[in-house]
This record gives sequence, structure tokens and C-alpha cells, in this order.
Amino acid sequence: LFHNFGISNQGQQLLVQSDPETSGAPMKINFKDFKIETLTKIINQDSIQVGGMLSGQATIDSVMTRPLFTADMQIKDLNFKTDTIGNIAVNIDNKTPDKYQTHVAITGQGNQVDLTGAYYTSPKSRMDFELNVQKLALKSIEGLTLGYLKDMQRSLDGKMTIQGDFAKPQINGQLHFNKAGFNV
Repeated sequence: LFHNFGISNQGQQLLVQSDPETSGAPMKINFKDFKIETLTKIINQDSIQVGGMLSGQATIDSVMTRPLFTADMQIKDLNFKTDTIGNIAVNIDNKTPDKYQTHVAITGQGNQVDLTGAYYTSPKSRMDFELNVQKLALKSIEGLTLGYLKDMQRSLDGKMTIQGDFAKPQINGQLHFNKAGFNV
């Protein structure tokens, strides 16, 4: 049971509340203008170099028996190292046991990427996703290459399906590099 548990600092908020306030009630976790850098400092991992502003809500129901999870989160200006990837919206619905219906969108910084589908945990762990890359500005993901690629230019687009288990995913589709360039 959580009753008005919260952490706030300079406009950042993390609130946890049982709703309703009875034993076994769903737990709601709310983030408002919460800097991701704050989380990396709490776990003493400044080397992660991830930043952005997290807002949204997650709900965990049936915590003590068979947890069900829903989330509607946004990260404004997600960045890694020195590159801003864009704005991330994450919607996850686990109202059906063993199925996590998912939609992740990346927008801003010249990007429009959508990942939709589901992850199943039973009877066998598997995924069934569609990745729709309308445009992904290569400069926005340069930091993710950990310095192996530099001066990334232009963009890529395409569609892919990602299915099967995580150990051996089946990835089908095409990505097109649009006059892309980079240095190795």
C-alpha cells in the first residue's frame, strides 16, 4: 500500500500511490518533468550519459498475484552522449496476461519512427513487431554508435517486421539509406 509517496526537486516529480488506498489496489507511478539524469545519479551511473525529460503514468495491477502493467510515458528530448535523438512516446498495455501490446514513437530532430506490436511471455516468450521508419535522421543516432561512426548525414527509411524470440529474431524488410554519409 502506497500513500502519497513522492520525490520532488525543482519541478521534477515522482509520485507513487495505491488507487484506491486499500491492500492489493493497483499502484500508480507518475512522472512529471523528471530528468532522466536524476535516475542515473540515483543509481550512481553517470557514465550512462542518457538524458531527457520523463513525464507520464504507469499502473501495476495485481501486484501480489499476477502483475498486469500499463504505461503511457513521454520522454522529451531524449539524448545519448551529445546527440538528441528526439521525443519518445511509449504506450504499453498488459491488460491481457502474458501479452504486452506496445507502441513506441520517435519524433522530432527530423525523425518519424513507429514500433508497434506485441511481446508475449507465455506459453513461449516471443515478439511480433512492425517497425515503420518514415524518416530517421542519422545525425540523431550518431552517439549510439559509441564513436565508431562520425559526421553522420542524411537519413534512412523503410519497414521491417521483427518476430520470434529474442535469442533468434526473424527480421524481414528493407531500410533505405537516403544519400547517407558517415566516417568510420
